[in-house]
Amino acid sequence: KKGITELTIPAKREGKFWWGGVLRLRDKKGEYKTFNFKDYYNVSNPTVVVSPEKMNVLYKGVSGGNPLSISVPGIPAKDLIVEAPGIRKSKDNLYYINVTNYRSKEAIITVKSRNADNSIKVVGRKRFRVKDIPNPMGTVRGEIDPKMALSSLKRSTIGVKFDNFDFKVDIAVNSFNLKIPGQPSILVRGNKMSRKAIQYLNKVKVDESIQITNIKVSLVGNSAYRIKRVAPVIVNIISK
Repeated sequence: KKGITELTIPAKREGKFWWGGVLRLRDKKGEYKTFNFKDYYNVSNPTVVVSPEKMNVLYKGVSGGNPLSISVPGIPAKDLIVEAPGIRKSKDNLYYINVTNYRSKEAIITVKSRNADNSIKVVGRKRFRVKDIPNPMGTVRGEIDPKMALSSLKRSTIGVKFDNFDFKVDIAVNSFNLKIPGQPSILVRGNKMSRKAIQYLNKVKVDESIQITNIKVSLVGNSAYRIKRVAPVIVNIISK
């Protein structure tokens, strides 16, 4: 119709398929010219993609990288090429992207497909915001608001955790300040009580509170990354 040929091909199964043929066109002189053509098409089930834009965030400092599931309907996973700085593919066909060293506030992931003739075609790009991990909270024995015996505190480990943050972040505690009632604070290096700190704690009475502040931390494997301020811990002593 009006120089356009319409062709309908039944789609019986998913995948990539070739189609082609020959066009014979008659010119004004009545002579026929022949044109061979060949192309491919993809068959996929109807797909609905709902993407909450405000959640399109990649976080710095995530151990192993931010997990991503990437697929294109009708194109096998083995034919996908995913490109972005810091991205890698795992054995379970998930992708992980590490944006810790990104200076930009945005990451662009480009997805390409490898065709049957080995040509490469860009099928899409996705933009993500890049953000720092949230402020961690200090912990003692893994607790944010601990109540414990003084003897237990002396053996406890100082750590950090994140509230409502589902990604794994490996953080090392390098030092902290220890403050007991009526005494100036002292600096403790590492994540456990030193001999000096234990002697300092011997002055604490039952029902008194101890402050652990100025917790200095670093990202395991990347000490150059600056982690935001760590919330302090208040330890309530319930017994000796």
